[in-house]
Amino acid sequence: MLMLAAMLGIAAVGGILLIDEGDDDPDTSDVNDGSDDDAAKSSGSETVSLDAFVSTGTAASDQLGGGDADDLLQGLAGHDQLNGYAGDDSVQGGDGNDSLHGGEGSDTLQGDDGDDLLHGAYGDDLLAGNNNDDRLFGHLGEDTLDGGAGDDHAHGGQGNDTLVGADGRDALHGNDDDDHLTGGQGQDTLFGGTGNDRLVGNDDGDTADYLNGGEGNDTILAGAGDIVTTGAGADSILVGAGDFYVSEDANGDSTDPTAPIDLSDFNSNEDQLVVIWEKFGSDTPIVDVSSNPNTPGEHIVTIDGEEALRVTGPAELAASDILVVDQEAAARFGVMAKEAGSGGLTLG
Repeated sequence: MLMLAAMLGIAAVGGILLIDEGDDDPDTSDVNDGSDDDAAKSSGSETVSLDAFVSTGTAASDQLGGGDADDLLQGLAGHDQLNGYAGDDSVQGGDGNDSLHGGEGSDTLQGDDGDDLLHGAYGDDLLAGNNNDDRLFGHLGEDTLDGGAGDDHAHGGQGNDTLVGADGRDALHGNDDDDHLTGGQGQDTLFGGTGNDRLVGNDDGDTADYLNGGEGNDTILAGAGDIVTTGAGADSILVGAGDFYVSEDANGDSTDPTAPIDLSDFNSNEDQLVVIWEKFGSDTPIVDVSSNPNTPGEHIVTIDGEEALRVTGPAELAASDILVVDQEAAARFGVMAKEAGSGGLTLG
């Protein structure tokens, strides 16, 4: 082993791992004596791979690899490449545009600052892009992907995954199985993929989201201005009646009406449109349907006289096809109010 290590330019002296990168200046990594959790700390742009529990990079662009144990890899500054390999690892990119790979096990990956690339691989992984424009891939297992701030792309892969866009213009792809996708703030694009998925669009009412259920029996919670495509399967489209009311401001002037939802590929013979209203303090809303004289095949849905949806699909749509329920009854769809009095809805 000593001869092989010498041939590779590696030696251990007094708890210091020496790694020769091929130049005249050997690089070092601090290593514990093995009595407790091993640790490595690199001093330059080198590759460190140990059966260690803790490995910390530097301000340079580091390559850190874990072992079979539950490792902690910290890239710090620089454009780092971190690979946890086996075990339930915690991998932190730090500053810079980092590439993080969880490997086997149920891993936690945090991109931190920079435009990061995160791969969960095997196991039930937690991926957090945090700041900037990140790309997240869950791959196998039941993963949780949170893009954080920035314009992020997240792909769940196989398994029942949870994807959250948070701030920014995000693109969320559930891919296989039964996924839960939430766009958050900003103009988001959500693709459920195959499986019975749950999609939640905009959270601020100021931007329109693109929601595509894909295959399977999906549940889609849409907000004002969203563009919704149901896809194959028997889907449920949920809208809040309070999203389309015209109120008065402090001066007694009417506020501008919100943009209607654009709902396409809706088949009233198999899909269900649900209008949810707040039971306490308001009357049951009046829902009506009429044909758009300017667009053949398009139906206009109004709630208490305000245009709420424009619906196209292969079948006719009548008011009797629309289910009107209060928030208490909506619990069977997994719908909850965000907070008392807010009027906002979310999928549980």
